[in-house]
Amino acid sequence: MDRAPETAIHAVVVASAPLLRAGLERAVLAAGLKLTSEQAVAAIGLHTPGTVPTGTGMDFSVGANQVTIALTRIPQPETWRSAWALLGELFDAAPEPP
Repeated sequence: MDRAPETAIHAVVVASAPLLRAGLERAVLAAGLKLTSEQAVAAIGLHTPGTVPTGTGMDFSVGANQVTIALTRIPQPETWRSAWALLGELFDAAPEPP
């Protein structure tokens, strides 16, 4: 995904195990998002079922066989596109948007 650095979508990852965190971070980076710390503002958050939601506008709960997306506000179009790319990485597929 080609983006100028100033328009990068930021994501935060919270996981209960270091290896799981590393895998989620790899998916975030492969999808073209920029990782940020838990204290910084992020458009997308990923967390494992055993952890607390991230409090971002678009929150992914990533389990072994499913991803649940919770929205607390309407995401910008760029965030939707980034989320679509992220889903492709999480499911190890290359989805095409409708």
